[in-house]
Amino acid sequence: MKTEEEEFTHYKVTDPDLINSILKGRSGISAGIKIKKAICSICGKNYLSCPHITGNKYGNKTAVAIVKDFEFTEISLVETPTIPACRVTEVLVPKSWFREKLLEDPRFKRVKIEDERKASPL
Repeated sequence: MKTEEEEFTHYKVTDPDLINSILKGRSGISAGIKIKKAICSICGKNYLSCPHITGNKYGNKTAVAIVKDFEFTEISLVETPTIPACRVTEVLVPKSWFREKLLEDPRFKRVKIEDERKASPL
């Protein structure tokens, strides 16, 4: 079993425009998934092999694919996430990184540097 730390992968974001967008709360998250199993809401069979079409009505039911198993394949930062609530809510950044990379950039003059254990408010 993986430890909590092994479950997460950290990526370094170095583009100042993207960082500024994140810090201002204008970036969201889009997750890519691979669907391993989906069933039809009408007949309960494998969605890819049943005759029902998504969105069509069959009696008083609308056909949809019900995802039963999937895996995450990637996560991307995007400006406009499909689901508006998928927003970056906190950013943990070491003080040293701000000092070395950002303090000279005028776009970041309003960024407040806090203790390394605290998140920068968006």
